[in-house]
Amino acid sequence: MIDALWLALRAGGFVFTVQAAGTGLFLVLFARELDVGSDALIRRVGAHAAIGALGIVIAQALFEPLYLAGAWDGLRDPALRTLAYFSPAAIVPALRLAGLGALVLALRRASSALDGFVLPAALLALGSFLATGHALLDPR
Repeated sequence: MIDALWLALRAGGFVFTVQAAGTGLFLVLFARELDVGSDALIRRVGAHAAIGALGIVIAQALFEPLYLAGAWDGLRDPALRTLAYFSPAAIVPALRLAGLGALVLALRRASSALDGFVLPAALLALGSFLATGHALLDPR
């Protein structure tokens, strides 16, 4: 059951993160060609996707010790919490949360004051997928 919940959170986090970042990138590329109503609707959809992704990524991060233990006892294990939250792999949710948080702020503004933050925020959220992976396991 724990594996299935963790997998559902992980998949949901991937989908919502890519959806939010993709919406931001779309706006960067095509904002000049959209009318005001379309721009507002796309911003709203992107902001909702980013908020959903934030919630899922936080839930997945909190669930990580349980997944590592394979049991509900993982919540009480300080070694697993340390491994989940302070290992090199912990940079991934941190980067993703930073990118998604900035994306929410940039997309929720109706004015173009924060439009310059949409591209870096989207790239930070997407770049979190590149921060670690199987290469992390190899000490070289």
